[in-house]
Amino acid sequence: LEKARSFLQRSVQTSGAVGYSDPAIYHHIMLSRMAQMEGDWEGAAQEMQQAGNLARLMPPVMVREHVISQQVRVELSFDRPAAARALLQAEGFGFEGGFRFPELPPEAPVTEPLGLLYNSALRIVLHQARKEKLPADLKKAVALAGVVLDGELRSRHLPAAMETLLLRGQLRAALGEEQA
Repeated sequence: LEKARSFLQRSVQTSGAVGYSDPAIYHHIMLSRMAQMEGDWEGAAQEMQQAGNLARLMPPVMVREHVISQQVRVELSFDRPAAARALLQAEGFGFEGGFRFPELPPEAPVTEPLGLLYNSALRIVLHQARKEKLPADLKKAVALAGVVLDGELRSRHLPAAMETLLLRGQLRAALGEEQA
């Protein structure tokens, strides 16, 4: 992680001021993820606070979904599911009174930004299910994970597909489907 931090810092220094907030915001997102890997959720939250401050001053063009995705992780780590749900409500996801999401056509490609949003929603359903035992939402989330995974594979977004596979496995485990 220290070597990654060094390369990230070098990247920030060489990118210079480009007139967009995306590089600076992405820098804080990556530092938040590194803190998360070290189990430093306070540090992760502080980096996301800085990313959020920048995003409010100058909205990001390309990393918006990355901001949402990492912020959902941070909110759930502090057991603030309402804050995590609020982040995705503006994207068409609903969690009160049952899990709702923007429909994906069965053959639709799933881009990386879209995959980040859907995986964030799956993460919220998993968090809620572990707290509240909502099997109907879990079953709906497992089915959605399959559609998202197919779309990610069609688009060749392998890191996102791997995350979706891991989430689907955790959702199935929460349903008691250990073999699946």
